[in-house]
Amino acid sequence: MLMSPSAEPRETDAALVGAWLPRRTLDAHKGSQGHVLTLAGSRGMMGAAMFAAQAAFRAGAGLVTMAVSREYYPILAVSVPEALFVFPEETDVAAERYDALVVGPGLSRRPEAAALIQTAAGAPVSQVWDADALNMIAETEGLAYPARCVITPHSGEMARLCGVSPAEIQSDRIGAARRYAAEKGVVTVLKGHRTVIAVPDGGAYVNPTGSPAMASAGMGDALAGMIAALLAQGLSLEQAAVCGVYWHGLAGQRLMEGMTVTDLIREIPAAWPT
Repeated sequence: MLMSPSAEPRETDAALVGAWLPRRTLDAHKGSQGHVLTLAGSRGMMGAAMFAAQAAFRAGAGLVTMAVSREYYPILAVSVPEALFVFPEETDVAAERYDALVVGPGLSRRPEAAALIQTAAGAPVSQVWDADALNMIAETEGLAYPARCVITPHSGEMARLCGVSPAEIQSDRIGAARRYAAEKGVVTVLKGHRTVIAVPDGGAYVNPTGSPAMASAGMGDALAGMIAALLAQGLSLEQAAVCGVYWHGLAGQRLMEGMTVTDLIREIPAAWPT
């Protein structure tokens, strides 16, 4: 979509998302539905890896592999029994073997995490960068985004990426997302009330779905997993970001105050936009 940088952003709607969302054919199998790799989770933050992987499955990924330290395998094998596992301390993570990557949720800023992010940055596959991957970008000279990338910052992370205050980001959310997307060549999902999705050519969308009840830990991890699942199923960066944000918000709207991300992940299939 080509759009003047000064043009009004489009409000995402059910017709647009319905036209873009993938639909399974009668002969679909797990190998045809895309394979997501999650580079996520660390000591004290393994829930982030779990939420990203669970949401990727719920959003239609046929396979999900989790790259985690072997010490966390017993926990995650029970929490996400559908997943496959690879242990970075024992074998190189061949990121290029997968259809889409989730990079950063709960990953920490330890040296081993930095090595995984560097591996991902060089992989020629579509990726979703969130949380500690964005912190690494902000702090590491010479670290660049992969060629095909969606980023999912909240206003605080966006402020660090841009070198400004969160208040400055909040004062012009659409402009901030558009400028960053154009400068860095990444699809930028600026999370918050009426999430903004900006694409490098100047196009932008404003998402109408969601609920204040979604102000709870782990929601961004689930969103990253959903977008990666849509990328793995063949959507473009722009389409996956727009559809993932809209669908994620619909799942949140189905629930009441006090919900957790676990509740939202369970709602993803039932919230399929029609």
